[in-house]
Amino acid sequence: MQYVNLVRDYLKDYSLEDAVPFAVEDCIKHDILKDFLLANKAEVVSMSIFEFDEELYKKSIREEGYEDGYEKGIEDGIEKGIEKGLQQGRDESRSVIEQKDAEIERLKKQLASKEK
Repeated sequence: MQYVNLVRDYLKDYSLEDAVPFAVEDCIKHDILKDFLLANKAEVVSMSIFEFDEELYKKSIREEGYEDGYEKGIEDGIEKGIEKGLQQGRDESRSVIEQKDAEIERLKKQLASKEK
Protein backbone atom coordinates (compact mmCIF):
# COMPACT_ATOMS: atom_id res chain seq x y z
CA MET A 1 0.00 0.00 0.00
CA GLN A 2 2.89 2.34 0.76
CA TYR A 3 4.25 1.71 -2.73
CA VAL A 4 0.89 2.48 -4.35
CA ASN A 5 0.57 5.66 -2.30
CA LEU A 6 4.04 6.76 -3.40
CA VAL A 7 3.13 6.18 -7.04
CA ARG A 8 -0.03 8.22 -6.60
CA ASP A 9 1.91 11.02 -4.93
CA TYR A 10 4.44 11.11 -7.78
CA LEU A 11 1.62 11.10 -10.33
CA LYS A 12 0.63 14.55 -9.10
CA ASP A 13 3.85 15.94 -10.60
CA TYR A 14 5.10 13.34 -13.07
CA SER A 15 3.93 11.07 -15.86
CA LEU A 16 3.17 7.45 -15.03
CA GLU A 17 6.38 6.32 -16.74
CA ASP A 18 8.41 8.57 -14.40
CA ALA A 19 6.31 8.17 -11.25
CA VAL A 20 6.61 4.38 -11.02
CA PRO A 21 10.44 4.19 -11.08
CA PHE A 22 10.64 7.09 -8.61
CA ALA A 23 8.29 5.24 -6.25
CA VAL A 24 10.31 2.02 -6.59
CA GLU A 25 13.55 3.87 -5.77
CA ASP A 26 11.91 5.54 -2.75
CA CYS A 27 10.69 2.18 -1.47
CA ILE A 28 14.16 0.66 -1.82
CA LYS A 29 15.72 3.69 -0.13
CA HIS A 30 13.26 3.44 2.80
CA ASP A 31 13.52 -0.34 3.08
CA ILE A 32 9.94 -0.95 1.90
CA LEU A 33 9.86 -4.26 0.02
CA LYS A 34 13.56 -3.66 -0.60
CA ASP A 35 14.64 -7.26 -1.27
CA PHE A 36 11.66 -7.96 -3.49
CA LEU A 37 12.06 -4.73 -5.45
CA LEU A 38 15.79 -5.23 -5.95
CA ALA A 39 15.19 -8.73 -7.28
CA ASN A 40 12.17 -7.82 -9.46
CA LYS A 41 12.58 -4.12 -10.19
CA ALA A 42 12.05 -4.25 -13.98
CA GLU A 43 9.03 -6.52 -13.69
CA VAL A 44 7.48 -4.39 -10.93
CA VAL A 45 7.95 -1.22 -12.99
CA SER A 46 6.45 -2.71 -16.17
CA MET A 47 3.56 -4.38 -14.31
CA SER A 48 2.82 -1.22 -12.34
CA ILE A 49 2.68 0.87 -15.47
CA PHE A 50 0.38 -1.70 -17.10
CA GLU A 51 -1.87 -1.93 -14.01
CA PHE A 52 -2.13 1.82 -13.59
CA ASP A 53 -2.86 2.24 -17.28
CA GLU A 54 -5.55 -0.42 -17.02
CA GLU A 55 -7.09 1.40 -14.07
CA LEU A 56 -7.05 4.66 -16.02
CA TYR A 57 -8.45 2.90 -19.08
CA LYS A 58 -11.33 1.38 -17.09
CA LYS A 59 -12.10 4.75 -15.54
CA SER A 60 -12.12 6.48 -18.91
CA ILE A 61 -14.39 3.76 -20.34
CA ARG A 62 -16.84 4.24 -17.45
CA GLU A 63 -16.80 8.00 -17.93
CA GLU A 64 -17.31 7.64 -21.67
CA GLY A 65 -20.21 5.24 -21.08
CA TYR A 66 -21.76 7.65 -18.61
CA GLU A 67 -21.46 10.54 -21.07
CA ASP A 68 -22.95 8.47 -23.89
CA GLY A 69 -25.80 7.36 -21.65
CA TYR A 70 -26.42 10.90 -20.44
CA GLU A 71 -26.52 12.26 -24.00
CA LYS A 72 -28.84 9.42 -25.09
CA GLY A 73 -31.07 10.17 -22.12
CA ILE A 74 -31.26 13.85 -23.07
CA GLU A 75 -32.08 12.96 -26.69
CA ASP A 76 -34.76 10.47 -25.62
CA GLY A 77 -36.20 12.98 -23.17
CA ILE A 78 -36.42 15.69 -25.80
CA GLU A 79 -38.00 13.30 -28.30
CA LYS A 80 -40.59 12.09 -25.78
CA GLY A 81 -41.25 15.67 -24.70
CA ILE A 82 -41.92 16.74 -28.28
CA GLU A 83 -44.21 13.75 -28.85
CA LYS A 84 -46.10 14.47 -25.64
CA GLY A 85 -46.36 18.18 -26.49
CA LEU A 86 -47.67 17.43 -29.97
CA GLN A 87 -50.21 14.97 -28.60
CA GLN A 88 -51.30 17.45 -25.97
CA GLY A 89 -51.61 20.14 -28.65
CA ARG A 90 -53.73 17.82 -30.82
CA ASP A 91 -55.91 16.93 -27.84
CA GLU A 92 -56.38 20.59 -26.96
CA SER A 93 -57.15 21.47 -30.60
CA ARG A 94 -59.68 18.65 -30.77
CA SER A 95 -61.27 19.90 -27.57
CA VAL A 96 -61.46 23.48 -28.90
CA ILE A 97 -62.94 22.23 -32.21
CA GLU A 98 -65.50 20.12 -30.35
CA GLN A 99 -66.44 23.13 -28.22
CA LYS A 100 -66.78 25.34 -31.30
CA ASP A 101 -68.85 22.66 -33.09
CA ALA A 102 -71.10 22.41 -30.05
CA GLU A 103 -71.43 26.20 -29.93
CA ILE A 104 -72.32 26.29 -33.67
CA GLU A 105 -74.95 23.58 -33.17
CA ARG A 106 -76.39 25.47 -30.20
CA LEU A 107 -76.54 28.70 -32.20
CA LYS A 108 -78.15 26.90 -35.18
CA LYS A 109 -80.83 25.48 -32.86
CA GLN A 110 -81.34 28.87 -31.28
CA LEU A 111 -81.68 30.52 -34.70
CA ALA A 112 -84.03 27.78 -35.91
CA SER A 113 -86.27 28.24 -32.87
CA LYS A 114 -86.44 32.01 -33.44
CA GLU A 115 -87.43 31.50 -37.09
CA LYS A 116 -90.45 29.43 -36.11
